[in-house]
Amino acid sequence: MAWPPATSRGLVQWAAGRYGDAEALVHGDRRFSFRQLLEASCRLAAGLAARGIRRSDRVGMWLPNWPEWLFARHALGILGAVAVPITTRYKADELAYCLRQGECRALLSADRLLGLDFRAMVDSVRGSLPMLEWAAYPDEVAGMLVAEALTPERISGVNLAGGPGDEALFRPLPEIEVRIVDPDTGRTQPVGKEGEIHIRGAHVTPGYFKMPKETAALLLADGWMRTGDLGREESPGLFRFLSRLKEVLKTGGFLVAPLEVEAVLMTHPAVAEACVIPKPDPRLGEVGLAVVQLRPGHSTSETELLQLCGGRLANFKVPRQVVFVEEYPRTATGKIQRARLKERWISG
Repeated sequence: MAWPPATSRGLVQWAAGRYGDAEALVHGDRRFSFRQLLEASCRLAAGLAARGIRRSDRVGMWLPNWPEWLFARHALGILGAVAVPITTRYKADELAYCLRQGECRALLSADRLLGLDFRAMVDSVRGSLPMLEWAAYPDEVAGMLVAEALTPERISGVNLAGGPGDEALFRPLPEIEVRIVDPDTGRTQPVGKEGEIHIRGAHVTPGYFKMPKETAALLLADGWMRTGDLGREESPGLFRFLSRLKEVLKTGGFLVAPLEVEAVLMTHPAVAEACVIPKPDPRLGEVGLAVVQLRPGHSTSETELLQLCGGRLANFKVPRQVVFVEEYPRTATGKIQRARLKERWISG
């Protein structure tokens, strides 16, 4: 099979053909080769097909980072069904929203996890979800995995490939286009200039499900998709992700990526985590305020951290203030809630 595979179904088949018995997945003492990954995915596809799942059906995946998550994701791809991943941090009402918005016909769910009874939460919302025909739990998923394998006929999109040694660097895979665009003028930026990352290719989503307004804001007429990410082309074909565009500071006409400043702050041995948020400034528009969490038993000062930034960053990127916190407000998935920090340190 030629590279790149046309779909995600083909990707797992291509990998099994190329890498065979090489290790593909390790989870505790469970290990699977690329060939075993394909075989398990095909068996689960057969089991799902026996339960009535067909092409374009939507199936919720309320599963943790188990091997079964990958088996299910690829099995649904083999069938041409749509996977709707749902974070296991969600509770019953959030689960119900995802299943309703996604028009899910079925759900693959954990049983008990993190001290929570997932079966009970599913049962509590089933009555409000007439489109949900059935839910399967780990024992039932295991039963489907012994079904006779269903051979994939074709293999959905592939993601961008990261550069070695730097998580923020990436090169587009074949047949994927990337460009950097000035978010104000819409003009393509030259190498070295920052802007919004746009992507185009067969893997690009056709839009948000049942959200036409959001889709219109996401997709351009010529096939380019706005990612909402700030980046730049470091050299021809090599790109760097800098930050989410909505988090970017505009200081005196310059764009400042919080991630870049946070990375410098976190080189200090006393700093466990850093979050840079915008602070209004009458002259520059907005400047950076760094909210810093220290490692247990370590100490530093605002002056020391500002000097660190001053020695590593352009002056317009250096925060104007550093404050210290014991913990951050976080989302259900563990991300820092920047809006809550703004409420406390800016609005409050």
